[in-house]
Amino acid sequence: MEFSFEYYDWLKEININTSIIKSVAFFGLLLLIVPARLLAIFMRTEVKKKFLWLIFVCVIATWLFGSLVVGVMASYILGGLKLFLAWLAVLCNVLGFTVANHSRLYKIYEQQLTKGFYKN
Repeated sequence: MEFSFEYYDWLKEININTSIIKSVAFFGLLLLIVPARLLAIFMRTEVKKKFLWLIFVCVIATWLFGSLVVGVMASYILGGLKLFLAWLAVLCNVLGFTVANHSRLYKIYEQQLTKGFYKN
């Protein structure tokens, strides 16, 4: 399917080369941990703990689901832009779920921490 309008050259390159989207889906999202750690330096201790936990949940869930979706769809769909839109939809869904349920996710984390499942 062709677009009925002209779009940017870097989008054309992404559309032709699907390995760019595969590499973003598999490895690129893990780079978001670095800016999150830098932002956490300026936060209070209790806010920092909750913030880093939510970033971890969001990154890991998007990494798992996004790479699975892109990996499965890459064998059937040829265009990189369609893969990018599918990965973006997964990212937005996980981010929306994490933001909407942040207090419940943190309560589960605290309960597991007090039970000793995450202690070394």
